[in-house]
Amino acid sequence: MNEQNLNEASLSRVWQHAESDRPIALLTAFRGEYDREQNVRRNKEMAASIRKLGYGYFFVDGYWIENEGTPEEVHVAEDSLFVIAPEGSDEKFRSQMIALGKKYDQEGVLIKDKDGA
Repeated sequence: MNEQNLNEASLSRVWQHAESDRPIALLTAFRGEYDREQNVRRNKEMAASIRKLGYGYFFVDGYWIENEGTPEEVHVAEDSLFVIAPEGSDEKFRSQMIALGKKYDQEGVLIKDKDGA
């Protein structure tokens, strides 16, 4: 399998999860004030927490605007986690993902459940 096939297969899998009734989330532990090494360490810690909660995940390329609309606005590319939960765990999953976002000082967490994003 070449890289193009792998990327297409991965995108197809992301789409399957996004279209399902299973809750999903996109979040990261990256912050602009940390260097790449620190951010990677923080993301590994977050990934371990997600696994401990019993959820699956995989890494994706993310993008965010930190401090949007302020003089300190920064456009950042960051490694993000795509988290998948079992069907029917919407409320518990949502609160856990929001708590992780707060723990890692995030301005936002994208969560999609049966009611939408």
